[in-house]
Parts: sequence; C-alpha cells; structure tokens
Amino acid sequence: MSSDSQTPWHSRLVARLAIIHALFFCVSALAFSLAVYGYMQRTLEGRDMDIAREALRQFTAVKEATDEERYDAALEIINLIGSRRLIVRLVTPQSDEMLPSPEDWTEFLSVMDATPADMVGRNLIVEGVVSGVELRLVTGRLDDGTIVQVGHRDFTSRTTLTMLGRAAALCFLPGIVLALLAGAAATRTSLLGVSRVREAALRIYRGDLTARVQRTGNGDEVDLLAATFNLMLSRIDSLIENMRRMLDNVAHDLRTPLTRLRTQAEMTLLKGASVEECRDLLARQLSEYDRLVQMVGMVLDLSEAESGTMQLRRTSFPMRDLLEEVEEFFAPLAEGEGIALSVACPKSLQMEADRERLRLVLLNMLDNAFRFTPGGSVRVEGAATVGGVVIAVSDTGVGIAPEHLARVFDKLFRVGRGDRPSGHGLGLSLCKAIVEQHGGSIDVASTPGEGTVFSIFLPQH
Repeated sequence: MSSDSQTPWHSRLVARLAIIHALFFCVSALAFSLAVYGYMQRTLEGRDMDIAREALRQFTAVKEATDEERYDAALEIINLIGSRRLIVRLVTPQSDEMLPSPEDWTEFLSVMDATPADMVGRNLIVEGVVSGVELRLVTGRLDDGTIVQVGHRDFTSRTTLTMLGRAAALCFLPGIVLALLAGAAATRTSLLGVSRVREAALRIYRGDLTARVQRTGNGDEVDLLAATFNLMLSRIDSLIENMRRMLDNVAHDLRTPLTRLRTQAEMTLLKGASVEECRDLLARQLSEYDRLVQMVGMVLDLSEAESGTMQLRRTSFPMRDLLEEVEEFFAPLAEGEGIALSVACPKSLQMEADRERLRLVLLNMLDNAFRFTPGGSVRVEGAATVGGVVIAVSDTGVGIAPEHLARVFDKLFRVGRGDRPSGHGLGLSLCKAIVEQHGGSIDVASTPGEGTVFSIFLPQH
C-alpha cells in the first residue's frame, strides 16, 4: 500500500480541502467587500443628494421675493449648509445667475445634455470635465417660473472609496495565505479520525485482526465512522471465526466418509472382487456421495446467506401450490414411516418470495420433522397475517429439550436420535439465514414428548 510520502501534495485531501477553504474565503471576502463598497457609495451619494435637496427646499420656501432678495437668500443658504461644496443656479427668462461664481459651474455646464427646464424634478450626478469632481444636482421650479438648480460637489467620497478599495486589495493576498493555513490546520484536525481509521486498516492488512480504531467519543461524523468501522470489523471477525469453526467441523465430516469410501475401494481391489461385487459397492457409495454433495452445497448456501451475497429471485406464486409440491415430495417417506402428512393453506393466498429458496427451507424443515417423529403426524400450514404470511411446520415427535431449544439454529449443532443418524447440523441454520434474507423471522416452540412447531414469518409488500 502506498504511503503519504508517495502521494503528490495536490492529491492529498488536506491540500484539496485547504484550497477549497481558501477559494471560499476569497469569494466570500470579495462579495463582502463589494457589498460594503456599494453600501458606502450609495450612502455617500445619498448624503450629498440629501444636502442638495435640503438647500432646494429652503430656497423654495422663500416666497414673493425679488431677484435680489433671492440672490441674497441663495448666498445665505450656501454659507449655512455647504459653503465650499454647495453651488446654486437661478434661471429666469431675463437672467442666469450662478452662485457663488460662474467659474464654479463652468466644468459642469459643458457636460449637461438637457436644459434647466428639462431637468426639473430630476436628480442627476454630473462629473466635472477638469477636476473630475462629481456634482449631485437637484432642480426645482418656483411659483413665478424661476428655475432653481442646487448642486453639492463631492470632493471626498471618491477618495474615500478609492482608499477603501486599496485597503481591501492590500489585505486580499495575506487573507488568502491565512485562509490556506487555517483551512489546512482545520482540515488536518478534522481528519485525524480518518487517519486513525487508515492506520487500523493497515494493521489489519498486515495481519493484526484484533486492531480497532480508537474513538474520540465526541459523537461527530468521524467518531461515528470509527464506531461503524469497529462494528464492521467485529462482524467480519465473527464471520471469520464462524467460518473457521464450520470448516473444521466440515473437514472432519468430510474426512470420515471419504476415508471410509477409500478403505472400501482399497479392500475391494485387494481381494479381487468380481464385477457384481464392484457394482454393489458403487451402488452403496452413491448415497454417501449424495450426502457429501448435499453438505458442500449447504455450506456454500449458508456462506452466501450469512455474508449477504445471496441473490433472491422474488416472484409471486400461489402458496398452496408450493406446499402441495413439498407434500408430494415427502409422501413416499411419510407412507413408509407411517407418518400422517397434511397441508392446509387457502387457495387464494399469494406469496412473494424466491420460490426455490423457500422450497429449500420447507424441505429442510420437513426433513427435520420426519427425523424426530417416529410415527405420529406432521402438518404444514400457510396463512395470511398482518403485514405478511406465516408458515407453520408442526409435528408430534419427541420434541426438543429446553436446554437445546436456544441452540437449534446454531451452525453445526446436532441432536441425534438413537435409531436415526444425525444430520449435518446446517439445515436449520440455512433455513434461518434464507428467511432473514427475505426480511422475515423464524421461531420454534417445543414440548418434550409432545412435539415441535417451527413458525416462519415472511413480510409481503
């Protein structure tokens, strides 16, 4: 496995997240700076325009005055409100007075694209052609037709905004560096838990199957990841242990019949058996071969089911048809053993499941029932219930001892009957695994000497 030193810096998660953090900071800082710049620009423009409007309001409040009186009033307003910044223009059919002096208006008049009469009621911003100073201009009309234009010259707003922009630009580069460093530090701290998961995975890869991730206990996502990782390791460890134990038992179960088959073949060859004797030996060995093939198949099916890799082919089918098919399969054995086999299920009951897997479950359960029912009866019932279907397999056999009841679904757990050979110890485990793969459950109830009932619940969607 590759180490961190072999990974290019730009491919590391810490570097990528730090860059993303810095980009996010840059975009956020730029958006904030533009918002502040725009707000200050609007505020300064609004302030200057308000000053001009206030001057116009005061001037228009002077009623029934002569031109000379209005001239004096304009100068007074200029001195009170704006002094150096405020300029006033009085336009009548006979005159065009510009205060404090015509020179203050010269650079603005050349860029005005409308007559004073056309500008009445409008708020304009005019930039001087010489100084570049912006003029906030408002225009009004008096009762006698005189047009009044009041302008407020902005000498500082542009300078203030320019200084603000320069300050933001100077802080931008250091801000990016700080954002990268802060992002790298925060990311590295956040990923310490992920590093612990990686280290645990490396120890497991090197053979230490007891390795676990140390949790922080703070309950964040990385801590929950560590908990889930440990849970997965415990599950894998349990599966490996179960597989090892099962393989040991299966190896023992295979070794005994294989040794017996080999011994029989060697003895037959050594004594020079006839063709008829060889044919008889092969016929007797066929049942043993079938038993071995069945055991290997059950081990494979059980491994698939417990690992979650079993593929279910769900179809909809009549439940009664499947139960009658199983009944027909066991009918010769029931007749030979003197066991009354019966099936009960509504014809209208539809089942949604993997038909072949469910058939395998029923075959194993009925085989188990026949094995422990010397005479008596075996009954299979199917019925609809809330949220699904219940299948019950009951017998009047010897029952299961209370101390064995909790272990009947354990792998390789076997309880023999004196006159019958015990099974592989895998059948009921396989039944439970297949039922749980369907999202269902299986339970058992038994009374020694009276019989046993296995109940299967399968949800239906």
